Amino acid sequence: MPCAISPREFPKVVNDLERLHFSSNVQSVFKKESNTNPALIVKMMEAVPRNQRVRNGTQEETLIKGGDPLALLKYMDLVGIGEWPAAEDTLATSVKSAIGYVEQIGNKPFPKGEPQIATQANLAFWYATEVLKTRFPAGEPAIKTRPKIWAAYVEELEEMGQDVPPDELDNSIAWGTR
Repeated sequence: MPCAISPREFPKVVNDLERLHFSSNVQSVFKKESNTNPALIVKMMEAVPRNQRVRNGTQEETLIKGGDPLALLKYMDLVGIGEWPAAEDTLATSVKSAIGYVEQIGNKPFPKGEPQIATQANLAFWYATEVLKTRFPAGEPAIKTRPKIWAAYVEELEEMGQDVPPDELDNSIAWGTR
């Protein structure tokens, strides 16, 4: 029986078949429940075309328990998950993933991640002024280690009408104008 594909169309058909074969191989490997490598789960999800990405409960459980909060955050982004309470404990273990989660959920407060966020002055300042829009006592020790950030923090609090202890209002030392 003669071939119904013209020589000019042949490369396109082969390309389409290769893409289909690759996609089905990725999906078949992806469906195996034995996959326990969080980084591999994310890599495989990236290989699947965006319109074919679906959530997989087994892999989500692996990611949550896997201890790789950045892989978990990347997975959430790839499959379009917003707030995910089941993943918050894992996401709260890293500064990067805590901040990434706050950004992913639309700059809403993330109480479980606050201890991590409070460890870095610039992130604690951002979290207090842009997310909480109030004082962030847990982050104040870190913010105080950076005089200019502390001065900006105090200034922001004053503009928001927040109470600041009187001994912490003297910004002249931070700005070198004293």
